[in-house]
Amino acid sequence: MNKLIQILLFGIFSSNYLQSEIVLDRFTEDKYKPIVFLGIGGNFGHNADEFIKLYELGFGGNKQEFSNTPNFSIQFKTWLSQKMRTGVSLNYSKIEYFDEFWTVGRYITRNHTNELSFKRLPIIIKFEFIPYDKQFRSYAGVGFGAMLQQIKWHETIRSTFELDKRRSATHFDEFEVSPCVNIYSGLELGFDEYPESYFLGSLIFEIDYSYFPKKIDIFRKARQVLDVPNSALNKEVSIFENYFSFTVGISFNLLNITK
Repeated sequence: MNKLIQILLFGIFSSNYLQSEIVLDRFTEDKYKPIVFLGIGGNFGHNADEFIKLYELGFGGNKQEFSNTPNFSIQFKTWLSQKMRTGVSLNYSKIEYFDEFWTVGRYITRNHTNELSFKRLPIIIKFEFIPYDKQFRSYAGVGFGAMLQQIKWHETIRSTFELDKRRSATHFDEFEVSPCVNIYSGLELGFDEYPESYFLGSLIFEIDYSYFPKKIDIFRKARQVLDVPNSALNKEVSIFENYFSFTVGISFNLLNITK
Protein backbone atom coordinates (compact mmCIF):
# COMPACT_ATOMS: atom_id res chain seq x y z
CA MET A 1 0.00 0.00 0.00
CA ASN A 2 2.80 2.38 0.90
CA LYS A 3 4.55 1.60 -2.37
CA LEU A 4 1.32 2.32 -4.28
CA ILE A 5 0.99 5.70 -2.56
CA GLN A 6 4.63 6.46 -3.30
CA ILE A 7 4.16 5.57 -6.96
CA LEU A 8 0.98 7.73 -7.15
CA LEU A 9 2.71 10.73 -5.55
CA PHE A 10 5.70 10.29 -7.84
CA GLY A 11 3.39 10.24 -10.86
CA ILE A 12 1.59 13.41 -9.78
CA PHE A 13 4.89 15.19 -9.11
CA SER A 14 6.34 14.06 -12.44
CA SER A 15 3.24 15.20 -14.31
CA ASN A 16 3.30 18.63 -12.69
CA TYR A 17 7.02 18.93 -13.28
CA LEU A 18 6.72 17.99 -16.96
CA GLN A 19 3.81 20.38 -17.38
CA SER A 20 5.80 23.21 -15.84
CA GLU A 21 8.72 22.32 -18.08
CA ILE A 22 6.47 22.49 -21.14
CA VAL A 23 5.16 25.90 -20.08
CA LEU A 24 8.70 27.06 -19.34
CA ASP A 25 9.89 25.82 -22.71
CA ARG A 26 7.04 27.64 -24.44
CA PHE A 27 7.84 30.80 -22.50
CA THR A 28 11.57 30.55 -23.25
CA GLU A 29 10.88 29.84 -26.91
CA ASP A 30 8.60 32.86 -27.32
CA LYS A 31 10.29 35.20 -24.88
CA TYR A 32 12.81 36.93 -27.13
CA LYS A 33 10.65 37.42 -30.20
CA PRO A 34 10.28 41.00 -31.50
CA ILE A 35 7.10 43.01 -30.94
CA VAL A 36 5.38 45.93 -32.63
CA PHE A 37 3.51 48.54 -30.61
CA LEU A 38 0.81 50.67 -32.25
CA GLY A 39 -0.54 53.58 -30.22
CA ILE A 40 -2.44 56.84 -30.21
CA GLY A 41 -2.23 59.67 -27.72
CA GLY A 42 -1.60 63.35 -27.24
CA ASN A 43 1.11 65.88 -26.53
CA PHE A 44 0.87 68.33 -23.66
CA GLY A 45 3.08 70.84 -21.89
CA HIS A 46 4.49 72.18 -25.16
CA ASN A 47 4.72 75.91 -25.70
CA ALA A 48 5.80 78.57 -28.16
CA ASP A 49 5.73 81.58 -25.83
CA GLU A 50 8.79 83.23 -27.37
CA PHE A 51 7.38 82.93 -30.88
CA ILE A 52 3.95 84.25 -29.83
CA LYS A 53 5.52 87.25 -28.10
CA LEU A 54 7.57 88.21 -31.16
CA TYR A 55 4.69 87.47 -33.54
CA GLU A 56 2.42 89.86 -31.64
CA LEU A 57 5.18 92.47 -31.54
CA GLY A 58 5.74 92.35 -35.30
CA PHE A 59 2.32 91.46 -36.68
CA GLY A 60 -0.17 92.44 -33.99
CA GLY A 61 -2.06 89.15 -33.87
CA ASN A 62 -4.32 88.13 -31.02
CA LYS A 63 -4.24 84.31 -30.97
CA GLN A 64 -2.36 82.89 -27.98
CA GLU A 65 -2.50 79.13 -28.47
CA PHE A 66 -1.69 76.38 -30.94
CA SER A 67 -3.90 73.35 -31.55
CA ASN A 68 -2.54 69.87 -32.09
CA THR A 69 -3.83 66.62 -33.59
CA PRO A 70 -3.53 63.22 -31.88
CA ASN A 71 -0.08 61.67 -31.73
CA PHE A 72 0.24 58.41 -33.73
CA SER A 73 3.00 56.04 -32.64
CA ILE A 74 4.60 52.87 -34.00
CA GLN A 75 7.43 51.13 -32.16
CA PHE A 76 9.50 48.07 -32.92
CA LYS A 77 11.18 46.36 -29.96
CA THR A 78 13.40 43.33 -29.48
CA TRP A 79 14.99 41.75 -26.40
CA LEU A 80 18.66 42.12 -25.48
CA SER A 81 18.45 40.13 -22.23
CA GLN A 82 15.88 39.08 -19.65
CA LYS A 83 15.52 42.65 -18.39
CA MET A 84 16.64 44.77 -21.34
CA ARG A 85 15.05 45.66 -24.67
CA THR A 86 16.00 47.94 -27.52
CA GLY A 87 13.96 49.32 -30.35
CA VAL A 88 13.02 52.21 -32.58
CA SER A 89 9.95 54.45 -32.46
CA LEU A 90 8.24 56.83 -34.87
CA ASN A 91 5.69 59.36 -33.57
CA TYR A 92 3.76 61.58 -35.96
CA SER A 93 1.94 64.70 -34.80
CA LYS A 94 0.73 67.97 -36.32
CA ILE A 95 0.58 71.30 -34.49
CA GLU A 96 -1.38 74.16 -36.08
CA TYR A 97 -1.95 77.86 -35.57
CA PHE A 98 -4.67 80.02 -37.13
CA ASP A 99 -5.03 83.76 -36.49
CA GLU A 100 -7.25 86.33 -38.23
CA PHE A 101 -7.29 90.02 -37.40
CA TRP A 102 -7.62 93.54 -38.88
CA THR A 103 -5.19 96.45 -38.95
CA VAL A 104 -6.39 99.96 -39.69
CA GLY A 105 -4.17 102.74 -41.05
CA ARG A 106 -4.79 106.25 -42.26
CA TYR A 107 -5.70 105.19 -45.79
CA ILE A 108 -5.57 101.38 -45.61
CA THR A 109 -7.58 98.70 -43.87
CA ARG A 110 -6.13 95.19 -43.99
CA ASN A 111 -7.46 91.78 -43.10
CA HIS A 112 -4.68 89.37 -42.06
CA THR A 113 -4.97 85.60 -41.91
CA ASN A 114 -1.94 83.69 -40.63
CA GLU A 115 -1.76 79.90 -40.83
CA LEU A 116 1.15 77.90 -39.42
CA SER A 117 1.64 74.15 -39.32
CA PHE A 118 4.33 71.97 -37.77
CA LYS A 119 4.35 68.38 -39.02
CA ARG A 120 6.70 66.43 -36.75
CA LEU A 121 8.15 62.92 -36.96
CA PRO A 122 10.69 62.05 -34.24
CA ILE A 123 12.67 58.88 -35.02
CA ILE A 124 14.16 57.57 -31.78
CA ILE A 125 16.37 54.60 -30.91
CA LYS A 126 15.39 53.35 -27.46
CA PHE A 127 16.94 51.31 -24.66
CA GLU A 128 14.66 50.18 -21.86
CA PHE A 129 14.84 48.28 -18.57
CA ILE A 130 12.11 45.92 -17.31
CA PRO A 131 12.43 45.51 -13.51
CA TYR A 132 9.26 43.42 -13.09
CA ASP A 133 8.67 40.83 -15.80
CA LYS A 134 5.33 39.07 -15.45
CA GLN A 135 1.98 39.16 -17.25
CA PHE A 136 1.72 42.76 -16.04
CA ARG A 137 5.07 44.51 -16.34
CA SER A 138 6.46 47.99 -16.00
CA TYR A 139 9.40 49.45 -17.89
CA ALA A 140 11.43 52.63 -18.24
CA GLY A 141 13.95 53.80 -20.81
CA VAL A 142 15.88 56.47 -22.62
CA GLY A 143 16.12 57.26 -26.32
CA PHE A 144 18.19 59.29 -28.76
CA GLY A 145 17.47 60.25 -32.33
CA ALA A 146 16.37 62.95 -34.71
CA MET A 147 13.18 64.86 -35.30
CA LEU A 148 12.08 65.47 -38.88
CA GLN A 149 9.87 68.53 -39.14
CA GLN A 150 8.08 70.36 -41.94
CA ILE A 151 7.19 73.96 -41.00
CA LYS A 152 4.93 76.14 -43.11
CA TRP A 153 3.71 79.69 -42.44
CA HIS A 154 1.42 81.43 -44.94
CA GLU A 155 -0.15 84.86 -44.55
CA THR A 156 -3.15 86.01 -46.60
CA ILE A 157 -3.65 89.78 -46.98
CA ARG A 158 -6.90 91.42 -48.09
CA SER A 159 -6.53 95.17 -48.42
CA THR A 160 -8.85 98.05 -49.25
CA PHE A 161 -5.98 99.73 -51.13
CA GLU A 162 -5.26 98.12 -54.51
CA LEU A 163 -1.65 99.36 -54.60
CA ASP A 164 -0.90 98.10 -51.10
CA LYS A 165 2.69 96.78 -50.88
CA ARG A 166 1.65 94.13 -48.36
CA ARG A 167 0.74 91.01 -50.30
CA SER A 168 -0.19 87.45 -49.44
CA ALA A 169 2.99 85.44 -49.02
CA THR A 170 4.51 82.26 -47.63
CA HIS A 171 6.87 83.45 -44.92
CA PHE A 172 8.36 80.07 -44.07
CA ASP A 173 8.26 76.68 -45.78
CA GLU A 174 11.21 74.50 -44.82
CA PHE A 175 12.16 70.99 -43.77
CA GLU A 176 14.11 70.89 -40.51
CA VAL A 177 16.09 68.17 -38.73
CA SER A 178 17.03 68.48 -35.08
CA PRO A 179 18.50 66.14 -32.45
CA CYS A 180 16.14 64.56 -29.94
CA VAL A 181 16.45 63.16 -26.41
CA ASN A 182 13.65 61.10 -24.91
CA ILE A 183 12.95 59.52 -21.51
CA TYR A 184 9.87 57.41 -20.90
CA SER A 185 8.05 54.90 -18.73
CA GLY A 186 5.26 52.47 -19.43
CA LEU A 187 2.98 49.72 -18.18
CA GLU A 188 2.16 46.56 -20.15
CA LEU A 189 -1.00 44.61 -19.28
CA GLY A 190 -0.65 41.24 -20.98
CA PHE A 191 -3.73 39.55 -22.44
CA ASP A 192 -2.23 36.17 -21.49
CA GLU A 193 -0.04 34.87 -18.69
CA TYR A 194 2.79 34.79 -21.23
CA PRO A 195 2.16 37.82 -23.49
CA GLU A 196 4.87 36.83 -25.98
CA SER A 197 3.20 33.48 -26.75
CA TYR A 198 0.40 34.87 -28.94
CA PHE A 199 0.06 37.36 -31.79
CA LEU A 200 -1.98 39.80 -29.65
CA GLY A 201 0.33 40.77 -26.82
CA SER A 202 -0.50 43.52 -24.32
CA LEU A 203 -2.45 46.70 -23.66
CA ILE A 204 0.17 49.40 -23.09
CA PHE A 205 0.12 52.81 -21.40
CA GLU A 206 3.21 54.97 -21.95
CA ILE A 207 4.25 58.48 -20.90
CA ASP A 208 7.39 60.17 -22.17
CA TYR A 209 9.26 63.47 -22.22
CA SER A 210 11.04 64.70 -25.35
CA TYR A 211 13.55 67.50 -25.82
CA PHE A 212 14.55 69.03 -29.18
CA PRO A 213 17.42 71.52 -28.75
CA LYS A 214 17.22 73.67 -31.87
CA LYS A 215 16.38 77.30 -32.67
CA ILE A 216 14.79 78.49 -35.93
CA ASP A 217 15.05 81.80 -37.77
CA ILE A 218 11.34 81.67 -38.56
CA PHE A 219 11.02 85.45 -39.09
CA ARG A 220 13.74 85.62 -41.76
CA LYS A 221 11.34 86.37 -44.63
CA ALA A 222 8.41 87.64 -42.58
CA ARG A 223 10.27 90.64 -41.15
CA GLN A 224 11.11 91.86 -44.67
CA VAL A 225 7.44 92.46 -45.61
CA LEU A 226 6.56 94.61 -42.62
CA ASP A 227 5.99 98.33 -43.11
CA VAL A 228 8.15 99.04 -40.06
CA PRO A 229 10.42 96.03 -39.31
CA ASN A 230 11.18 95.42 -35.65
CA SER A 231 14.79 94.53 -34.78
CA ALA A 232 13.54 92.01 -32.19
CA LEU A 233 12.48 89.76 -35.08
CA ASN A 234 16.12 89.23 -36.10
CA LYS A 235 16.66 86.53 -33.47
CA GLU A 236 16.20 82.78 -33.77
CA VAL A 237 13.57 81.23 -31.51
CA SER A 238 12.83 77.85 -29.93
CA ILE A 239 9.40 76.49 -30.82
CA PHE A 240 8.04 73.42 -29.01
CA GLU A 241 11.52 72.43 -27.87
CA ASN A 242 10.11 70.07 -25.22
CA TYR A 243 6.83 68.45 -24.25
CA PHE A 244 5.24 65.39 -22.65
CA SER A 245 3.27 62.70 -24.47
CA PHE A 246 0.78 60.11 -23.27
CA THR A 247 0.09 57.10 -25.50
CA VAL A 248 -2.27 54.11 -25.30
CA GLY A 249 -1.82 51.17 -27.63
CA ILE A 250 -1.56 47.44 -28.25
CA SER A 251 1.49 45.28 -28.91
CA PHE A 252 1.71 42.47 -31.46
CA ASN A 253 4.20 39.60 -31.55
CA LEU A 254 5.33 39.40 -35.16
CA LEU A 255 6.53 35.79 -35.15
CA ASN A 256 3.35 34.44 -33.57
CA ILE A 257 0.90 35.37 -36.31
CA THR A 258 -0.57 31.83 -36.44
CA LYS A 259 -1.24 31.67 -32.68
